[in-house]
Amino acid sequence: MMESAPTFADTMCLCHKAFEDLVDWSLLDTVQGSDTATSPDRTEVAQPVLFAITVSMAKQWQALGMQPSAVLGNGFGEIAAAYIA
Repeated sequence: MMESAPTFADTMCLCHKAFEDLVDWSLLDTVQGSDTATSPDRTEVAQPVLFAITVSMAKQWQALGMQPSAVLGNGFGEIAAAYIA
């Protein structure tokens, strides 16, 4: 989606920039599979990655004209839902 969905890619880049000073790994490299040393099985990696993908997907849908009337999240997904709301 990074190549075919510009809003998704832009939002992923924004998330990458937001996290880059907070973590010792690259969000974009991890998502794109070029960082084989960082395991998405680790909670401290999985949660930021899931947040970035969820928010980027939601922003892409909004760019296509799909506006949610409500958002819902469970667990860590509540943070992404709050961000989109």
